[in-house]
Amino acid sequence: AEPAQCFFVLRQFDDVLIYLSSIEAYFPNDLTFQYNYAIAKAAAGKYAEAEPALLALQSGPTADELARDYIFQMWLPRCLV
Repeated sequence: AEPAQCFFVLRQFDDVLIYLSSIEAYFPNDLTFQYNYAIAKAAAGKYAEAEPALLALQSGPTADELARDYIFQMWLPRCLV
């Protein structure tokens, strides 16, 4: 996932999404992958796609951790509006 990290840093979120979508099948239960994919969707302006992904994470096993996650807390409201 190093190319995705590079694209994140460069703020090339459409490229992040291309890369992550190509490897999504290999990480169906990886919460870190799901988190990064949802944040990338939101950052690319794909709020309708990011919203259910973020809500699923919020109701999952990492809910307490996400309640303290600044990035998550900033993107979720944007997607809900």
